[in-house]
Amino acid sequence: MEEQMNEEGQQEQQMEQSGEGAGDSGAPELGVFYSGLSDEYQKDPTFEKFKNADFDTIAKTLVNQEKLVGREKIARPKADDPDDVARFYRELGVPESADKYELDAPSEWASEIGYKQDVFKNIAHEAHLTPEQAKLVEQGYLKDAQATMQRYEAQQKEARGKAEQALRSELGEDFEPKMTTAEMVADQFAKSPEVAGRIKSMIKTDPEFAATMIEIAGQFAEHRIGTFEAKASNLTRSSAQAKINEIRNNLNHPYWNNVDPDAHNAAVEEMFKLEQIAEFGR
Repeated sequence: MEEQMNEEGQQEQQMEQSGEGAGDSGAPELGVFYSGLSDEYQKDPTFEKFKNADFDTIAKTLVNQEKLVGREKIARPKADDPDDVARFYRELGVPESADKYELDAPSEWASEIGYKQDVFKNIAHEAHLTPEQAKLVEQGYLKDAQATMQRYEAQQKEARGKAEQALRSELGEDFEPKMTTAEMVADQFAKSPEVAGRIKSMIKTDPEFAATMIEIAGQFAEHRIGTFEAKASNLTRSSAQAKINEIRNNLNHPYWNNVDPDAHNAAVEEMFKLEQIAEFGR
């Protein structure tokens, strides 16, 4: 009888130690873990949140921390120790130098817009990105940049279409020859091919600018200002005939006088080309 009582007492002691039998529900007593800590750890802010926690809550917190941090623990660096900070980032996977990033070669369009991958690598390294992070950031940036470029090109194409339609409506059959003459002014007087290209692009996309350049080109062609020569090209038979009639009706045109021999010779040559086009279409 005495042995049986001793055995039951031992079982009750084991249940109390394991938390079984505490309360009517059999749940472990709250705060058992915290109360079992030494004074040093009870005062630590890390454990204060477990003051009234049960064992399941503590276990869940530990599991979540393991998932967040990972199985391999990396010690936090000492902020005032550059070598330790470098060690910390190396353990995270950050390359020792920017040239160690292995990224995909930039596409042709990225190179055309001036994308510098070496510059990106330097920025990624300064930001302490891992290779995986650097690759994702670069891919995201280039994808957005390409989408932006495509939207811009679509807008420019639409603008060119509207500008051309407006000019064609205004100029009729003279559209092509007058546009060509305006572009010739840009080629003749722009300080560089790049500048000429920008001017011609504006001629095609800005109706008011194009109209201004066409007016200027007309003055050059009519009065032979400077060394510019207006060449008859891309003209239809009717537009060539209209220019012939215009010259014939303008007695002040160089075609009719020889005050400026060079201008007169050029006008005669122009008239000959116009007559060829008006008669033969070429």
